[in-house]
Amino acid sequence: MGRPRSARPAAAAVVAASCAALASGCAESVDPVAFYRQALLAAGPLRTHARTERGRRVYRVSLPVERLADSTRIVQVATLDAATFRPLRIEWRQLGADGRARTFATIAVRSVLPIDRADLSPGTLDLELPPGTPTTQLAAPGQPVRLLGVRRVTLAEARALEPRPWWLGPRFRGSRANAIAVLRYTGGTAVRIRYGRITVWTYGRVVPPPLLGARVPEKTIPLGGGVARFYAAHNGGLIGERTIPGGTVAVSTPENDAAFTALTVVRPL
Repeated sequence: MGRPRSARPAAAAVVAASCAALASGCAESVDPVAFYRQALLAAGPLRTHARTERGRRVYRVSLPVERLADSTRIVQVATLDAATFRPLRIEWRQLGADGRARTFATIAVRSVLPIDRADLSPGTLDLELPPGTPTTQLAAPGQPVRLLGVRRVTLAEARALEPRPWWLGPRFRGSRANAIAVLRYTGGTAVRIRYGRITVWTYGRVVPPPLLGARVPEKTIPLGGGVARFYAAHNGGLIGERTIPGGTVAVSTPENDAAFTALTVVRPL
């Protein structure tokens, strides 16, 4: 749909829960056109007037995106066709505290093909990274995510956590739930429950770094009214994950069939 003018091959991937973690806001996000749609919906009624540019009647609208810690503002300036309201150009501009604007990314939309979401197969729009792509996770304001502390908790203490972590029951495939721990990372926390060689993770805004390296989906399938994704782990095992209310539950296992089975039976503690 759209492509930056100065496209360069990606040598690394950056994962962030918020645009505030990125120096360029979300101009280099995976799907910048979708991000434009989100900003447009959040802006509410817009005041603008039609003008003529290169023989075409257009509208120009400015959409706030993010305010960074140093008072820098990121905005999208979108040029829309006056007849169809289709975006023709989306510019990301950085507005400094001195009021000066700098355009640092531009997407020219050449064509738009409407597709019903129901007609898309699961995983069609997933990002696929080449194997071995270095991945860095950032938390606002741009700090690398790292482990800050680990606290062992009892089953009763884990059940009292909010939001409640998910598990596989008292036993799974002959192993008891043990080594329950709350891991505190830069920007968020995760709960880890081990069943022998199988580990269940419950997390929100921050992906636990042990799961981060496996970001190339091998398979995506419908599951429980949502979508389950499976990734190859560096140690030869498999990581399966599914979205849950308020976050994500993931299972790390050396056996492929165990990951699928675990995601079908995992439930709140």
